[in-house]
Order: sequence, then structure tokens, then C-alpha cells
Amino acid sequence: MKRIIYLSIFVGIYIVFVACEGGIVLGSKSVSFQSGKFVYGEGYVVNIYRYPFEMVWSAVEELVKEMNFSNVEREKKIGVGQITGVLHDEKAVFKVVYTDRDLTEVSVLVGLGGNNVAARFLHERIAGKLRKGLFSD
Repeated sequence: MKRIIYLSIFVGIYIVFVACEGGIVLGSKSVSFQSGKFVYGEGYVVNIYRYPFEMVWSAVEELVKEMNFSNVEREKKIGVGQITGVLHDEKAVFKVVYTDRDLTEVSVLVGLGGNNVAARFLHERIAGKLRKGLFSD
């Protein structure tokens, strides 16, 4: 009987880590993943881009300008930057972090609790700008 229980637990854990979507909640912290691309944590939608930090930062700045964000605040240091602004009465936060030479992590939070659909939309726009090179240097 114990073998069946352990096997059931193992299969359950295996499905969570192998399937396209999954998540873990530990206390007040939560992390989930979808299709191996987006990761959610504390309301932020996180994605890693295979581009240098400066290119990603420029793409995010251009996106904020293009979409007419208001009350825009920028804070940039070596390898770390954050842009906040308001779009359609919702605050958006972009955190850009240097990960490696050609890897940059971008975390997007839209609204108070984290609007995943809006954040994913913004990530798609950033990715499109990076693919097309549509940003100022």
C-alpha cells in the first residue's frame, strides 16, 4: 500500500515538472511557469532575453515611449535598471537585470496584484522590438 502512495506522489510531482504549466506556493511566495518561457513570481512575469543588457533596456524604453506611458520614472545602474509608468490607469514596473553577456532578465508587473495577460502582452512587444531591432541606440 505504501508503494502505491509513494508512486502516486512521484507521478504527481513528475507531471508538475514535465507538463507545460505548473506552480509552487510557499507561504506568501508563489512561482509558476508556462511553456518553459514565462515565470511568475509575486505578481511579476519574468522572461530572459538572449540579448545584451543595453539592447533590452533600449527596447523597454522605446516601448514605454511608443505606448505613451505617463508618470515615467527611470532608474539605471550598472547591470540593473527599473522603469515605472502608468498606462490606462494601471501602474507598470519593468525591472531589467544583466544576467550574462547576451542574457538579460526582464520582470514586468502590471497593476497591484499582477495582471499576467497585460504583462505577457508587454513582454511580447519587447521581444518583437528586439527581433526587429526597432529601438534607438
